[in-house]
Amino acid sequence: MVNYISCGSSQSNSSVQQLTSDAVIEVNIEVPFAFSAIPVQAMESSGTRILEQILGLMLPRFMAQAPIYEKMYST
Repeated sequence: MVNYISCGSSQSNSSVQQLTSDAVIEVNIEVPFAFSAIPVQAMESSGTRILEQILGLMLPRFMAQAPIYEKMYST
């Protein structure tokens, strides 16, 4: 998983900052012999979709809390 976070403003003289996050999730697995009948790509894509759903729930919460943490650690 990779999460890129950047901060910027929409206008050069604006005091309002915008926090942007771009996250990438990729699942790679090794399938035990007992499950070799199931294609690896099917398992990997299912795992990727599940983790993307989890990230979709967690990321908005993180982004909402980030300004609170920034303020707490900057003092």
